[in-house]
Amino acid sequence: MSPSSPGQLEELGRALEALGVGGVRLREDMAARTRVRAGGMVDVYVEVSDETAMLRLVRFLAQRRVRFHVVGRARRVLVQDGGYAGVLVSTANLAGKKVVDAGAGLVVVGAGVEVESLIGWAGGMGFEVPVGAWGWGGSLGWLLCSPVGPPDARLASLVVGVEVVTPSGRRLSIPGEKLRDGAGTGSGLRGRVLLSATLKLRSRGRRKAVASEFPGAAVQCPPGPVVGPLFHDPDPGRNRLVGTAADLIARSGLGGVRVNGARLCEGAPNWIENVGGARVQDMVTLMRLARDRVKRDHGVTLAPAVQVVGRPAPRSVREPWKSAVRTGRSVGGAPEGIDAVA
Repeated sequence: MSPSSPGQLEELGRALEALGVGGVRLREDMAARTRVRAGGMVDVYVEVSDETAMLRLVRFLAQRRVRFHVVGRARRVLVQDGGYAGVLVSTANLAGKKVVDAGAGLVVVGAGVEVESLIGWAGGMGFEVPVGAWGWGGSLGWLLCSPVGPPDARLASLVVGVEVVTPSGRRLSIPGEKLRDGAGTGSGLRGRVLLSATLKLRSRGRRKAVASEFPGAAVQCPPGPVVGPLFHDPDPGRNRLVGTAADLIARSGLGGVRVNGARLCEGAPNWIENVGGARVQDMVTLMRLARDRVKRDHGVTLAPAVQVVGRPAPRSVREPWKSAVRTGRSVGGAPEGIDAVA
């Protein structure tokens, strides 16, 4: 269920403000909030203030049967051009990081902590940083509760336990063993909201950190209005010698491919750049093209690192598809819906 009239939306906004769960914004324009400067309107955008507020909010929304979706800092979220009818909940304020037992390497990390921030902090605290377990993932909540499937086995091996909110608004502790045997993830954690996770990291001792341990050491975030990384890097344990997601997309000849105002960055094709007037539908089409082409050319299925929520714009207001081109060359074999001509 979602608010079906302006009056109901205003009523819901007042109720949420009275509940005291954090910042509440009605009719939030995600194009103004995201770095890529594209996206539809969200009925209600809530930045919860803390874990207790999240519990109250989920319980409230469950009782009223209001649709909601949880994101991190909305850096890797694309709200489709038709908007999101419901409540988009940000865990940006659930960003605490603390060492609870330095000798045992136990740290507690909030759901809204971004991977880059976590790795830098952990390295500074003297812990080993298993970069391969994180890739370019985004927030911890997205990595552990991703709807695309179970978390990376290397990441799951670090988790001692998680604190989640059930769909009914009840707090629940799940031991890390359930993540590793699959019982706590996929359909287990999906539908539940992560509050925090306890991780067990290994001490680095006197060894200095090296640049290659940190995500982005080789490929930095491109400048300008961009979104990405679009896909997680393949698990090298399962896909030996295939390279990163960016490598695979580049080897499929997709660097620089453009659909309307959206373009796969030439030097970093695991990112999409808004070169002017891009819509989310353009970006989703590029993601599908990259995924399908990599699967065809390399036999690797890329897992998305960007969340796409909401509904597409009505056909009556969509712009006609333009050609997907790369500097005068046909990209060929594009998915249905794109005219791939030079």
